[in-house]
Amino acid sequence: MTHRNRTRRTDRILALLLCIAAILTPLAACGPHRPQPTPARPKTEKITYPADFVRRCMYDKNIHTPKAVAKDMRERQKEFYTDAYATKNGDVVGIVTEQQRQANIKDNDEWIGSGERTFTDQNPDYHYEVSPDETEMKIWANKDLAPLPGFGIMGQTPLYYGYNYYMKRHTGPWDMRITIYNCHTNQMITTYKFTQTPQINMATLGD
Repeated sequence: MTHRNRTRRTDRILALLLCIAAILTPLAACGPHRPQPTPARPKTEKITYPADFVRRCMYDKNIHTPKAVAKDMRERQKEFYTDAYATKNGDVVGIVTEQQRQANIKDNDEWIGSGERTFTDQNPDYHYEVSPDETEMKIWANKDLAPLPGFGIMGQTPLYYGYNYYMKRHTGPWDMRITIYNCHTNQMITTYKFTQTPQINMATLGD
């Protein structure tokens, strides 16, 4: 083969290789379609508020059925619940992510802290203790306890502990035994269950 023929052959081979490369390059760029993985949905869990707790602690003047409670949780408390529904026996089940569960506990703790500050700011001798399982509360106060902080510490604060009881994965019925002591003598004045809170005359708490 002459030098001239070899040159032509080489030119043809180079041209063919360039043509093949031109075809393969865009195909390689396209490649097989690999869809982006769908982000995993956060895991959720069920928090069950028993029917008795729902009736006693979750109703107000506008919400007085388990279905209404669940609807309120779905529509107005979206930051705290992914979903909610009422069962046939009157329980209300809240669906929460771990982030929402922690947000619920934090929010309840903030309400508890606010009530505590209002209570203790009135008198440095006023204080209270709650058992680790959130079913017993001891309060030290006297007859000078004003109505607003009195209602807060005896009526609202226990309720938020009740919410936390379930958010911390306890199950079954909840109630809180509340015992009131005179803050100066440490004498026990009265004891009762939160669900059976009596009308308390502050004068009976002593000096």
